[in-house]
Amino acid sequence: MKKSGIIITTCLIIVALISCSIIPDEKVDHRIGTFKYADKLDDITIHRTEHKQYEYNSDSTQILIYDVKWINDEEFWLTFSHDIGYKGKKCLDPGDVIQSTITDIDKIGYTCNWTTENCGNGKSSFRKISNTPNKK
Repeated sequence: MKKSGIIITTCLIIVALISCSIIPDEKVDHRIGTFKYADKLDDITIHRTEHKQYEYNSDSTQILIYDVKWINDEEFWLTFSHDIGYKGKKCLDPGDVIQSTITDIDKIGYTCNWTTENCGNGKSSFRKISNTPNKK
């Protein structure tokens, strides 16, 4: 009887250890990499390093450049630096800040709420397409 009790206890300990070591839900590294807007029809690619973000249109003729400041893992600020060849209507001037708060992260991307003084606020979703934040 003692042997069977020891075997059962050992099996229970092994099961407990295995279940504790299961990898938790994976989440995308949302700080750096290459992203696409998941909720927009425009073909815009975002390359983000720890301190810079570049947004390109599909043929890379229009580029928006931001400085990135991480407040914590869920909040970051994008300060508009300048654009190259942008032809659309802009509501951001150099120095304007987009405050972003991440509300959801999963295996393929993240969603955030954002607000600006001049452009209002909104919600955007992004999907990660590469871990490499290389500029074009």
